[in-house]
Amino acid sequence: MSSNIQVLREEVKKQIDVADERMLSMVHALLEDNTSSDWWDTLPDDVKNDLEESISQANNGQTLTEEEVNKRFPQWHLK
Repeated sequence: MSSNIQVLREEVKKQIDVADERMLSMVHALLEDNTSSDWWDTLPDDVKNDLEESISQANNGQTLTEEEVNKRFPQWHLK
């Protein structure tokens, strides 16, 4: 381990020892987020495929305005 990392670890430990609850919660959330898997990896393959197809369609200009959707699918339109 390089000395720079060791020094950084020691500095972080000192700060953690005097941190208030708010700061500890933020650090904890940061560490949890860093170790948790990407939400994309948790999706089923069929959902990933549908999303990738949707993104491709949007990138190719194959989109509908809200007004077009409301006309095409009136049962989805809340009044």
